[in-house]
Amino acid sequence: MFSHLLPDVELLYIVTFNEYSNRNFCKSFEKKHGKRFWEMTKQAIVDDLSRINRKLQSTQQVDELWHKGDFWVFKHDFSVVGTKMSPRTSGNRCLCFLNNQKKTIEILMVFNHQDLPKNTSEAQYLREIFSDQFPEFADKLN
Repeated sequence: MFSHLLPDVELLYIVTFNEYSNRNFCKSFEKKHGKRFWEMTKQAIVDDLSRINRKLQSTQQVDELWHKGDFWVFKHDFSVVGTKMSPRTSGNRCLCFLNNQKKTIEILMVFNHQDLPKNTSEAQYLREIFSDQFPEFADKLN
């Protein structure tokens, strides 16, 4: 849930998967669940996030991590098409960067909670990945 809500307007956000997420994470989801189900899941994620300013920002499916001005970093819970799990219980998440000025959302990484390194909290892991792999976005939040 966002603590700093976006204006509820009819505009759709442009949602893209970052090359880092495609190269490091999406391939494992595709391999685990099959190309067809993963492609349908990716499209569902894009459809959901493109309408984040409507109702999604007020749900438990998104968790605001950091916010400054027109920039948000948040997690989005999703389930893979064909599984019978809810987005929250599936453990599948996207780390996303939202630029409200440009009305864009970039999916930085896609992961399952069980794939995180041992002895590291999810928040700590995401903070490390975010600052190491995406300094151009981290600079906007400082």
